Amino acid sequence: GFISTRGALGDKVFEDLDGDGIQGANEPGIAGVTVTLFAADGTTVLSSAITDANGNYLFVNLPLNTGYVLGFSTLPSGLGFTPKAQGGNGALDSDVNVATGKTDVITLTTASPVNTSVDAGVRSNPIASVGNRVWDDLNANGIQDAGEPGIAGVVAVLYDNTTGQPVGSAITDANGLWLITNVPNGSYYVIFSNKPVGNFSPQDAGGGTGTGGATDTDIDSDANASGQTGVFTVTSNTVNVKIDAGITQQFTLPVYYSGFTANKVNTTSVLAFTVANVVVGNIYTIERSTTGTNFTSIGSIIGTNSANYNFTDASPTQNATNYYRIKQTNAQGQVIYSEIRMVRFTRETRVVVYPIPAYNTLNIAVGDNLQNQPLVFSLYSASGQLVISKAVNNASTTEQVDVSRLAIGTYQLAIINNNKIVSKHTIIVSK
Repeated sequence: GFISTRGALGDKVFEDLDGDGIQGANEPGIAGVTVTLFAADGTTVLSSAITDANGNYLFVNLPLNTGYVLGFSTLPSGLGFTPKAQGGNGALDSDVNVATGKTDVITLTTASPVNTSVDAGVRSNPIASVGNRVWDDLNANGIQDAGEPGIAGVVAVLYDNTTGQPVGSAITDANGLWLITNVPNGSYYVIFSNKPVGNFSPQDAGGGTGTGGATDTDIDSDANASGQTGVFTVTSNTVNVKIDAGITQQFTLPVYYSGFTANKVNTTSVLAFTVANVVVGNIYTIERSTTGTNFTSIGSIIGTNSANYNFTDASPTQNATNYYRIKQTNAQGQVIYSEIRMVRFTRETRVVVYPIPAYNTLNIAVGDNLQNQPLVFSLYSASGQLVISKAVNNASTTEQVDVSRLAIGTYQLAIINNNKIVSKHTIIVSK
C-alpha cells in the first residue's frame, strides 16, 4: 500500500469570545496572525505562514519522524492567548502556552503524518494583574515596617495551579516592586527566586490568612520557607497587589547604582553604570539574558577608585532582545542587583513600557518604525483627565516620562504620532 513520507501541520487561530479555551460553534477565525514553524528546539525557524480570512493556516511537505513547535505572533492589538488544553477535545482546544505563544513539541510519524488540530484561542486581554513587593525584613518579624527597603533583582514566577506550568514572570525593581499583567482567569501560586543571601520571613505574620485574598494583609510576607506562596484565584478585572515576600538576614551594601544605561552600537551592546559610593574591591558582574529571567555572566569588573564603569558586550544575541543587569558582590559575599536594561537586535514594531508598576520614571522602548518620528506621550487618569503630556520631535530608542508626582493608581498611556494614536498601554503607578 501507499506509505506517506511527508506530513502536514495546521488548523486555526480563533477568537475565544467566552475565554474558555475551547472553539465554540460561533467563534470566528482571526486573519493576519503570523504562524512560525520551529524545529523541536523551539528556536530554529523552518518556515512561516499567515492565517487566512477564516483564521486557517497549513504547513505541508514536512519530513516525518521529527518534532516541531508552532509559534503564534502579530496578534491584533488588545488580544491575548486563552488557556490551553481545556475541555478534553484536542480538535477544539487551544494548544498555545499563554506566556510564550508557542505549542509543545509536536511529532509527525509515518502512522500519523497529518495533524490539523493545532489551534490557538485568543481574546481581549482581561485587565487582571498580580504583584507587589519583596523587601528587606530588617527585624525578621515578617511585617513591612517603615524604613525597610525593597530588594531589587528577585524573580517572581507565576504558576498555573492546575498544570504546574509557568504563565508569567517579573523581576523586582529598585524598590522591590513587581507586577505581572494580562493574567487569564484561574488559580495560581508564585515562587520567588534569585534572592540575595538570606532566608524568607515568617509566612502570614500580619494576622491575615491566604495569599492576596480578602483575608490577606498588604504588609505581611506570603512566601513559605522555600519561597512559594499559597494558591490564589484570579478573575477578570482583578488587580491583586498584596503578594509580598520578606527576606531576613540581609545587609545593606555600601554601594548603590546612581545610573545604568545600555545601548546598541552597530552589532555590540555598550553598557555604562555609575555607583553612588566608591568601594575598592567590589565585584561588578555583568549578566545577560534573552528572556529577562534566566541570566548568565558575560564578564566582570573589579571596583577601583572610580565611580564610573563601562563594558562592551561584543557578542550579544542577534535577532533578539538582550537584557542586562549588574550583580554587585562585596568582600563579605553579599549581593545586590541593578535594574534591568534591554537592547534590541531585531526590527521591533512593538512599544514596550516598563517597569510596571512605575515608581519615579516610566521607560518607553520605542518600536523601530516610530524612532526618529515626532511622538506625544499622553497619560490619562482613570477618570479620563490628561495628567501628563510629553512631546518629542525625534523619538529615540527609549524615552522616559517622569511619574514621580502622580498619585498611586492606574493610568492609560496613549502614544500619538501625527495626531493618530499608535499604541495604548495600562500603567500602574506605585510608591
